[in-house]
Amino acid sequence: MNSPFYYEIRYPENMDPNKNYPVIFALHGIGSHERNILGMLDAVKDEFILIGLRGEYPFHNGYTFFNIIKIGFPIREQFDKCVQDITDFICYATEKYPIDPERRYVFGFSMGAILAMTLPTVMGNQLKGAVACTGYIPRFVKEEYKIAPMDQVAMYISHGTFDEKFPLEIGDSNAEFFQGRSKSVHYSIFETGHQIIPENEQDYVSWLFEQEGIEKRRV
Repeated sequence: MNSPFYYEIRYPENMDPNKNYPVIFALHGIGSHERNILGMLDAVKDEFILIGLRGEYPFHNGYTFFNIIKIGFPIREQFDKCVQDITDFICYATEKYPIDPERRYVFGFSMGAILAMTLPTVMGNQLKGAVACTGYIPRFVKEEYKIAPMDQVAMYISHGTFDEKFPLEIGDSNAEFFQGRSKSVHYSIFETGHQIIPENEQDYVSWLFEQEGIEKRRV
């Protein structure tokens, strides 16, 4: 198959050609792009294959994976197609590159976080973990999607106390949704708005290293 996305892939610098690696599929926010979101994972580039996906639709100076009617209400047709396309891309990339299928993660900020929390509901235990920074789970995902078994999926969720787009209660609801469904839920709250601050980055980097049994490092 051909890739449904434009994407950028980055390999560990001292990559062993005889080894399969854990991978992080990185999903950007609205109006951003793949290089921006990959920059948020620079601290783990020596241990993971990193793949940044670009949204399908142009938006201002960047791209979007789907369009929205208003905050909290994605255009359903575009959203469903995007989730299926990302699922297909993850399978495609796993076959094409030296990726360990047991060690696949998704990572996203804002719109990317919406997708990073939706993908485990669809792919379930095909993923090892998901990192979702400042997003929400659409109501129709919770109420209408058939939720796949995800008892082996570890979740990292973060939110800002002063998030001007998605109130903190949404972050609380995100964590609550995955409690009891996923293997574990790490929920962190930071005194910030709708952004990723250095403390947030340090936190999810440490979490990713912990999932892979890698000694913690300073960002």
